[in-house]
Amino acid sequence: MTVTKELINKIIKKIETGSRLNAELARNKISSPVWYRALRSFKISASVTTERRPMVYTREKAEIVR
Repeated sequence: MTVTKELINKIIKKIETGSRLNAELARNKISSPVWYRALRSFKISASVTTERRPMVYTREKAEIVR
């Protein structure tokens, strides 16, 4: 499958609204290497699509970090 800039933008918008990258790639039948190659070819930062979970600290963990 050819990954177009429009498809990349569509997937990024889905990710921004809470969808997971892996789920969107599977839904569009795109492998990870093809996805990242397409991002590089359109000069789009891969950090846009990284899946980072928010960290939640308890008061005790915050004290340890501090």
